Amino acid sequence: MSSALSFAVPFVPHVGALVDQKYVLTRRIGSGGMGEVWSARHCALGHELAVKFLILELDDFTGNAGHDASLSRFQLEARLAANLSRRTKHIASVFDFGMEGATAYLVMELIEGVCLEAVIGEGEHRDLGFVATVISQLALGLSVAHGHGVVHRDLKPGNVMLVRGDEPGTPLVKILDFGIGKVLPSANSARTAHPAPALVRHRTRYGVPIGTPEYMSPEQGLAHGDVDYRCDVWALAVVAYEMLTGVCPFEGASIGETMARVRTRSGWSVLVHRPDLPEAATRLFETAFALDLDERFRSALAFSAALSSLAEAAEVQTSSGTPRAVKSSICAGDPVPGPVSRVRPCKTTEPG
Repeated sequence: MSSALSFAVPFVPHVGALVDQKYVLTRRIGSGGMGEVWSARHCALGHELAVKFLILELDDFTGNAGHDASLSRFQLEARLAANLSRRTKHIASVFDFGMEGATAYLVMELIEGVCLEAVIGEGEHRDLGFVATVISQLALGLSVAHGHGVVHRDLKPGNVMLVRGDEPGTPLVKILDFGIGKVLPSANSARTAHPAPALVRHRTRYGVPIGTPEYMSPEQGLAHGDVDYRCDVWALAVVAYEMLTGVCPFEGASIGETMARVRTRSGWSVLVHRPDLPEAATRLFETAFALDLDERFRSALAFSAALSSLAEAAEVQTSSGTPRAVKSSICAGDPVPGPVSRVRPCKTTEPG
């Protein structure tokens, strides 16, 4: 692969450019990290799609080996999303992957909606019911990924889109960007009804954290080699907290301070920011942010169920004026699915 890429010409996306003789670029949607996303029209079918390009400068890496590692991970992202999106509507669909010159691209559904990051920035929709609705859909998408041995590792509002749903006032939630996703060793085991396809696995070097610090669990921040799906459950709780309060629970003035606050769980009291929430909200996040892995929610669905229960109890109390008992022990619910900014672009790319 390296020798071929050495002589290939990088593709420069621009309006009107033809990609792989199939897709005409119409406008740039956005860019970040090492990629750009464009809207495009399929030449033969005429429908609109999104095309994501891997934009790299070889000088930024250690020769072609670094480029090859990034290209391999980009292809892994395409295969993960393509496989998982066939099983749930809560993960953005990927339809194609290819090369245009020395530039890799993947083709995915064009999502017309609003980024959850923007919704939080507007300071709206912070009631428990709305938050529980969004989190429940995120949990469903994550449960499919986890059930097939895939960990997202970068769940955050910037990677979540809200689009028009079937029911008025209820959005459809989609998870984006499996660019630093991890395939757990037993992803192809017989425990799943639909085993994941054979995928290239990337080893995470011990001691090299990967993700966005504000949303990383303590073990993910320490770059433990055995990080599993529970880092996504932690991130899901951070997203819920941020939706409710408008702030990240552990955000510091620097990456180092943020990671230190995560490790010590300092400054996260939800009632400080939302004194109107029921006392049970404190217990919910105490469980979600437990330092001991075994004391946390055992799955994304378990956290979602606890949050929904809290929202239902609060709604009953508001409508009737009569307090409704909320379980004092908010704990791990359903079984483990398998083995075990504002969003700033703090992502650390993983060595191949």
